[in-house]
Amino acid sequence: MGIWRMDDAGFTIQLSDDDDEDSYMAIYVRFVDPNTMATKIEELSETEPELFDDFPLDDFTDALRESDTTNPTTRDGG
Repeated sequence: MGIWRMDDAGFTIQLSDDDDEDSYMAIYVRFVDPNTMATKIEELSETEPELFDDFPLDDFTDALRESDTTNPTTRDGG
């Protein structure tokens, strides 16, 4: 039926219907800014270091932080 993205509020909702079951499904996805995500991943790596064995954590978190900019050439602004 539709997808609504609310960038300022930080979420999107997808609403669809199932004609066979006469029911609806709503999917809600909340966005987290990349800097916050990088910080949370670093905190997790301190408490659960074994989860990050052989994972380029520094490169990954650096890339997340670098992506925390708005790119005006993309349709959704970033």
